Amino acid sequence: MEASRKQQDLEQLKQLTAQHQVVGWASNVWLNGLISRYPCHYLLFTQNKLGNEYRKGIATRQVIDLIESRINKLLELPLQGDDVEQFEALIEMLDYFIAKRST
Repeated sequence: MEASRKQQDLEQLKQLTAQHQVVGWASNVWLNGLISRYPCHYLLFTQNKLGNEYRKGIATRQVIDLIESRINKLLELPLQGDDVEQFEALIEMLDYFIAKRST
């Protein structure tokens, strides 16, 4: 059920971002809720579109905050031996992703 709900939400987000301008209070509230729930998808759907820099900035900040909060939660816990290797693997994965996207 959750997968189909997500698929419906993403389709609506894609449709709303395809519009030149979203009009109406309810539509804008709905769009902002979808952006809040799926910030990476919003950035994907709007990456080649001009405008909405404010919403793009909010979505970018949400992604950064999500990643930072997860890392902070991990670092608040006491470190164990294999944790260091997993952190290093996480950093390597991020470096790989950056290198892959940069080429």
